[in-house]
Amino acid sequence: MTMEMHKENSKIESGEEQGAFLTLAHVLAGKRDFNDLSPEIQKDVFAIAQNHFLSGLLYRLCPPANPEIYGAAEREWTTQSVQNLVLLQALQEFETECRNSGLHPVRLKGASLIPRIYPDLGSRHLSDVDLLFDEAELLKAQEILIKRDYQADPVLDFVGSRNRQAWVMSHPSGIEIGMDLHTRINWRPTTGLLLRIVEDPGGFLRLDDKTEFLHLILNWIEQDTCVSFNKMMDIYFYFCSTAQIENWPAWLEEMRGYGFGRSTRLAFIILQEVFGSAETVTPDSKSELWARELIRTGWLQDPQRDALKYFGFKHLTKPLVQSLIYDLDWTWANLKRRIGFW
Repeated sequence: MTMEMHKENSKIESGEEQGAFLTLAHVLAGKRDFNDLSPEIQKDVFAIAQNHFLSGLLYRLCPPANPEIYGAAEREWTTQSVQNLVLLQALQEFETECRNSGLHPVRLKGASLIPRIYPDLGSRHLSDVDLLFDEAELLKAQEILIKRDYQADPVLDFVGSRNRQAWVMSHPSGIEIGMDLHTRINWRPTTGLLLRIVEDPGGFLRLDDKTEFLHLILNWIEQDTCVSFNKMMDIYFYFCSTAQIENWPAWLEEMRGYGFGRSTRLAFIILQEVFGSAETVTPDSKSELWARELIRTGWLQDPQRDALKYFGFKHLTKPLVQSLIYDLDWTWANLKRRIGFW
């Protein structure tokens, strides 16, 4: 895969009045040149890049001419490169031991994307490594982690995280290595959805293109509620580089059949509105029109700024009953933790 960019015009004009968020998105997508921006806008854009772990990618794709910004971006790219090298080396060692024990770890998110849609180790931030395991292999994977000096890192016990375990280990370099083991790609049921696993030329297992794209969307839209800018860039770059999926309307209809129609359609509306990607989805409901208006009025710059809009979008992505189950279970789990029952 390559980082081939779409060049269509965004539905939202990329003028400076639209904010540094949109400007950074267009710079990273190759639609604007960072060095053509005014000095003040450059500072604002770079601040957002730093806050969202995107300064290394900015350094790699559009090196700033401003010496101060260039120096800061280069340092963050270097730090990110070193940290990712340590994480991926630890991952490769764990994968090797897993395979020798007959296990089949499948890379998710950043650990799968870095060698394929990002140009180098410093271009994509990794806070930890995510792996998918068959539930029957989980116990043996835990044993391998314990043998390698990893310790369990408790996660909140609610419906949204019961398919996930977190493990951490302190590397001699001082870098903390986190391994998250998942048994499903989403907390919601995926009835009928066949998870297709492929072996990447890089020598690791990953989801096939269609399933991986779905997982990236669900993770950003449903679980992250569009908070992480870098996850939006994952989806955009993946969309640009996945030539194998040509009939997007058919894919969206297929995802709707599995119960993921809302999230996938919203992701495409965002791609169209922010990056000007080819028209695939026409909002056909009041809720989708409302979501499009949110995007056009700058909601993505800080989704949590307005609690009501954040809550509304969060519940727009899932059926009402599942949204309520998620909220009630999350609230109960947090209450138990606060009063000492967890």
